[in-house]
Amino acid sequence: MLWSMSDDTSMTREQLDLLANQIAELSLRIDVAKHSLLTNLRIFDAHDGWAGLGFRSTAAWLAWRIDIGTVAAREHVRVAKALGQLSRVDAAFATGKLSYSKVRAITRVATPATEQNFIDVALHATASQIDKLAAAYRRVRVDPSQPAFDQRRFVRRAETPSGMVRIEIQLPPEQRNSVHASWSSSLSTAP
Repeated sequence: MLWSMSDDTSMTREQLDLLANQIAELSLRIDVAKHSLLTNLRIFDAHDGWAGLGFRSTAAWLAWRIDIGTVAAREHVRVAKALGQLSRVDAAFATGKLSYSKVRAITRVATPATEQNFIDVALHATASQIDKLAAAYRRVRVDPSQPAFDQRRFVRRAETPSGMVRIEIQLPPEQRNSVHASWSSSLSTAP
């Protein structure tokens, strides 16, 4: 049932409860449909379906094709690929046991060995709590042979809406001065 809103209409508690149930049911259907979308996207990506269409990646194609932002498109592709490695998370998402928000957070940190633990927690937690759990999990060193997330070196590049390029670098403190001097020198001599 579709409800209409007018200023002079008040709703009974029973009507509000019915509306609340409809909202939850629609959300569940959307999440199940999102699972299908991501499954198809994973297959499309695996076969380079975007190649030859003038796009640089599946994410670039997806942003154009379904009219979403590039960040959201990259996240869709990341989650789609991760679900291909996490069969239990994939199954829970397919049946609506996990929302897209929870799946997105879980796929940032879960492995096939840890996914069931994340599912067990997610079934009894809010999406916000799962986001916080995933963020905390990323900060700790799970495998002592690997550096903690905040100790990994990386360089990220992103284009701004004006066409400029933003570069983010994470490196050890002892390299800070030499890298900064090099970049500052190159920027001061640029036209």
